[in-house]
Amino acid sequence: MKKLALFAFAAIFALTATFAESEKKVVHAIHLAVPIQFETWESTKSIIASHVSEKTNNDITFCGANFAWNKMTANESGFSFLIGMGLGATVASSGDLKSLDGQKGFESDLKLGWGFAPIRSENNILAFHGFINLDFKYLDNDKTKTMKEQSIELNYITECFEFKLGIDAVFVHHFSEHFGLFTGLDVSTTVLGYSAVFVSSDNKSIIDNESYSFDISGKVNIIPRIGICWII
Repeated sequence: MKKLALFAFAAIFALTATFAESEKKVVHAIHLAVPIQFETWESTKSIIASHVSEKTNNDITFCGANFAWNKMTANESGFSFLIGMGLGATVASSGDLKSLDGQKGFESDLKLGWGFAPIRSENNILAFHGFINLDFKYLDNDKTKTMKEQSIELNYITECFEFKLGIDAVFVHHFSEHFGLFTGLDVSTTVLGYSAVFVSSDNKSIIDNESYSFDISGKVNIIPRIGICWII
């Protein structure tokens, strides 16, 4: 067992040393990301209030625009590592989840990717990664509803936490020695997610600070990216 552990340690050390010693290109990119996300939210309760939803499974679509930063390291050996984060606006639409339809808010995410760069020339870099992504959304809106023959103002706040897995393709073209064009495409799905909808109203006798929770399962998330980059 000790010999196996020593062998594994030596292999990891040799692999790390190879990547560290190999010539590498480091790309810092500032770009626009346009997330388009299709999800299903399943209620954790058997009955949902009519002013929130009347279904157990609810189809949701998010469309947004994020200001994002990525750092990609492409080694001469072909190994590529990517880290990125983004922050921007998002809008939800749903024919099922009434409270979420039309909600606006912000979205932030953190991305880590590991992969291979089959093209790493003087003018171009093409890399593919498998990645993990942590995503947070916060949305809110106000809607007027008629309940118990009274017109009341409802405030909806939605918070979402998601863990995603996916693959991406990144292409970098040099305009000069250090400046270039950065483009990319992410495709992912939510493997673990949770959301909560908080409801309050101007008439506490009808609705007084309710909350509803949902489990999120992803169908597909697509994020095209384009921007400029600095290459060292």
